Amino acid sequence: MTDLLDAPEPEAATVPKRSPWWLELMLIAGGYWVYSWVADRAPRRNPLHNGRSILSLEKTLHVDFERTLNHAWTSHGRGLIVFGNLYYDLMHFVVPVGALLWVYFYRHEAYRRLRTPLLIVSLAAMAVFWLWPTAPPRLLPELGIYDTIARVHTLGGGGSHGMTASENPYGALPSLHIAWATWAAYAVWSTTRSVLWRFLLALNVAVMAFMVIATGNHWVTDVVAGFTGLFASVALSVLLGVAWRRWRPEPVSATAPVAASIDDARR
Repeated sequence: MTDLLDAPEPEAATVPKRSPWWLELMLIAGGYWVYSWVADRAPRRNPLHNGRSILSLEKTLHVDFERTLNHAWTSHGRGLIVFGNLYYDLMHFVVPVGALLWVYFYRHEAYRRLRTPLLIVSLAAMAVFWLWPTAPPRLLPELGIYDTIARVHTLGGGGSHGMTASENPYGALPSLHIAWATWAAYAVWSTTRSVLWRFLLALNVAVMAFMVIATGNHWVTDVVAGFTGLFASVALSVLLGVAWRRWRPEPVSATAPVAASIDDARR
């Protein structure tokens, strides 16, 4: 058996490097601070008009299911409504944060590749929140949506968008609940072969897609935008990775011979 000390040293390019935990913590905390700042200060220009524009589009496409799902969900008692509110608020953070920690500690060689699309889709969503504020279905009085967040106080969410809204009730498009849930499923599917975990993360996406509509907090269009936004962010991150590898200098291999002199280098 080859002794460990006699084994060839791995090339620098193949050694996985983990970002310092404090740097990643600062990056995530800074991103959340920016998200909160944007949510608090984003313009409130014509949010009801923009919401009605989405409703008009959905009626044309015959996909305006918001009122039907909301009334079906809220007609089975307070307990189910509370469950929906808790799922909507808690799983929005618990699942993506758990997936992020899993990748960082157990699949660190893929961490930067997987973290990048999460940042991209979040930044893109904040830009849309700022440029095209959109009222959710629950804030359009003509729809008659039962506002589960405002009427059934859960986690201090009464009268607002809940704990996930910061102070902006008009950040409906796209749905970050769906984008982040889809990212978590993508991250887990990319880093493990466990059928159970893959199923649970895919199930979370489906349940979250139902919940965001049934609670009156998002349009069907928001859900579609969350899906497509995440996939577009993954594609963009791949292109950025290819561009970065072409631009940066090649790493020096630990086993590559080094010329001892100018004469040796010419040989």
